Parts: sequence; C-alpha cells; structure tokens
Amino acid sequence: MTLTAPLHAPSMSEIGRAATRMVDRRIVVNGRFVNRPVTGVDRYAGEIVRALDALISERHPLTLGLGIVLAMPARSSCDLPLKSIPVVGVGRWSGYAWEQIELPRFAGRSLILNLCNLAPVLMGRSMTCVHDAHAWLMPQNHSAAFRFAYRLLQPLALRRSLRWITVSRYSGERLQSFGVAKNRPDAVVPNGADHVLRWSAADTAIDRDRLPDRFVFALGSRSPNKNFALVRRLAGPLAERGIAVVIAGGDNAKVFKADESGARAHTIELGRVSDNDLAFLYARAGALLFPSLHEGFGLPPVEAMRLGCPVVASNVSAMPEVLGDAAVLCDPADDVEWMNAVERICGDDAFRSSLIARGRECASLYTWRSSALAILQLAAEIPAEASR
Repeated sequence: MTLTAPLHAPSMSEIGRAATRMVDRRIVVNGRFVNRPVTGVDRYAGEIVRALDALISERHPLTLGLGIVLAMPARSSCDLPLKSIPVVGVGRWSGYAWEQIELPRFAGRSLILNLCNLAPVLMGRSMTCVHDAHAWLMPQNHSAAFRFAYRLLQPLALRRSLRWITVSRYSGERLQSFGVAKNRPDAVVPNGADHVLRWSAADTAIDRDRLPDRFVFALGSRSPNKNFALVRRLAGPLAERGIAVVIAGGDNAKVFKADESGARAHTIELGRVSDNDLAFLYARAGALLFPSLHEGFGLPPVEAMRLGCPVVASNVSAMPEVLGDAAVLCDPADDVEWMNAVERICGDDAFRSSLIARGRECASLYTWRSSALAILQLAAEIPAEASR
C-alpha cells in the first residue's frame, strides 16, 4: 500500500531536548472555536486540545514545566472534557474583535496557539494552523464577509506568526502559490481519526426504518465545493440497481453559499447529524462518496475508513496524498467512473473486503496524539522572546 506516513515521530533525544526548552513556559490556545457548529476545522481544534490535555495528564516529557490555557470569549461555554488544561473566559467581545484585541491582551508574551485558520495580527506571539486555501481557490463558494476577512487577515496572520503549520503538503503548496504564505510550513500536522472510536452507532437517533437496506452515503456542508450535484446525478441510475443515496450535513450561511444544483429525487436528505449518527451511517453504508473539488485534508473519508466503511473520493487536491490507495479515487467530473466504482464495491465482496482492510490501515496512521506531539515539539523550538 502506497501511503505517506503523516508525521515523523520524535526520538527520545529530540523529546528530551525539546522538554528542556519547555520549562516554565505557557501556551494560550485560541478558543474562538468553542460553541461553533462543528466543522472539520473546529473538530481539529477540539481534538488537538483534548490530546494536549491527555499528554499533560500523563506528564509526557514535552509537557513538563509547560502551562496550557484554553482562552475563549467570556460569554462562551466549553464542553470539552479537560482535566489538566484550565478554560478561561476572556473579555466582553466575540468574533474577530475578540480574536484580534482581547485574546492577545490576555496572552501577553505567552505563545498563542491558533488552530482554526486565523490569528491576532497586531499583537501577540502566535503559532498558527491554516487548513486550506479555499478563500482563494473557490471564492465564489463563500460569503462576501468571509472572503474579505480571510483575504485581509490570513496573509497577515501567517506573516506575524512565529511558526505556521498546515494539514497536508497540498495545502502548504497552495497557500504559497497564492502568496498567503511566504515560506513553506514549519510542519505538516494532519488531522487524526481516532476520535471516531468514541462514537456509538447503537446510540443513533436515526430511525432505522427510514433507511433502505442498500445505500451509499455522502457527507458535507452545502458548499458547491462538496460537489453534491454529482451524487444527486448518480441517485437515479443507482436506484435502478437497488442502491439508494443518503446525504447528510448542515450549512453555515455566514461562511458558505448554498449548493442548490442537482435534482433531489431518489435521495434521502438527513440534514445535520450527530457523531453517533455518523457511526451508524458509516457502519450501514455500502460506501462513502466524497466527490469534493478541493480539500485541505478531507476528514470524512479517513473517519469512514477508520470505522470500516469503504470510500470513493475525488482524485484531486489533498485526497491522493491523504488516502493513498486505501480508497477508490475518481475524477470529480466523471459520473461514469463513480458509477463503476460504486457498482464494484457493492458487487465484488473480495474487492470490498480488501478496500476496507486498506482503509483501516491507512486511517490508523492518523492520530490526534501524534499531531499534538508534533505541535508541542515545534512550540518548544520557539525562543521565549522570539520575533519574526
């Protein structure tokens, strides 16, 4: 199986040297993401914080002498089950104003860890994760306010950050090509997939009688980037073969423009679903269809593979890098390729079993613990009063 290992695991000597540099330091995590409807970016932030909390609790060498605080707008509430990272409500504002003014005032000279694309640009010392270049690649898919904020703030955030990271080599290259970043990322720190092991298919709220015996599943926001029009075009021909199409996902009108293209006949539309619902759908589906046009990482296919659901995904952007040969990769504009892939997965038991095994192996490489360790190691390399 051709796969790229997500991370270089630090040696014990590297951990020891990094831990020495960490003594008596503090990281303030930008908690603007709390309370937002969970997207892939927000899940990344929450899971990284959970993994950091677990590493502190077990007294991992990279956390010795290090204090981590999750700072969020004072009117927010945090439901992350943290044991060792205190959560602090800060200031009176929210949104961009909170992130740009009140957060850096609270952080002072501490390092601010920004995990959701933006960072303070006038004050503060930051390490920032930018997940993708969607505001440049597909500006028509986003609201005017979102485009303005990202095109103004994101390049400034990366220029001001002491270190910047992203979730795939593809994203790093695209961010450089558009001039958002001047330099290559200091590290590629991918998403994990092991959070799906906390989900329970038995606790789904979905009416089992509503779903047919045979179906394929598609998940995502209503952004045209997700290319659900292709999925809906497949629904009629698949229905003739006794295979239904189930689609789930919500949308955020402040960020995405809705995709109203494509007929909805022959599809079952569930809207926003819970994590337990996703576990149930992945367990029951013949395959996950992920025909997205641009992805910085592409978390749903990795989640599906971790739970044993075979995947058909686009052969563009970060998907080949992330998924390797553990998924069937198809041209997102070629309906015939997608039909052939679904028919083979649903009709060839040996091929399906092989794909499931490769998918589990691929997804097991992506863990939140390894990504959190990479962030800690990078943070340890930043001098106490560095500037850039």
